[in-house]
Amino acid sequence: MTVDSIASASREPHRQAPRRILVVDDHDAMRRALSDLIESREGLTVCAVAASAEEAVALFDATSPDLVVADLSLPGMDGIELTRELRDRRPDLPVLVVSSHSPKRYAERALAAGARAYLPKREAVAALVPTILESLGPEG
Repeated sequence: MTVDSIASASREPHRQAPRRILVVDDHDAMRRALSDLIESREGLTVCAVAASAEEAVALFDATSPDLVVADLSLPGMDGIELTRELRDRRPDLPVLVVSSHSPKRYAERALAAGARAYLPKREAVAALVPTILESLGPEG
């Protein structure tokens, strides 16, 4: 490597690896929609998708995501229990709970379990990516 090539390389912007997101929803169409929204943003990638909390826990251990987007209503363990489980494993993990249920009834419970945010599904198209970026911080 020459001095000129070293200088040129140092002027190139540093490209950070994409931030890895695990998407958990029991509806295939919703998993795809959330994944497509996430993948549309440069710097974010979906590292795995799960249809249940149990599957999400296994994928979490295998993929080490930077953030989890989880539905509230899941078969077996619900999104609130999943949030607690994942935050017990990694306390700094941002978890965003999305739901078609009323925020008045469930948002407080999700946040108390350690979720970073509670998003109604009807607002997910507009709010998901900005909320992910905010939750990941300056590197997001």
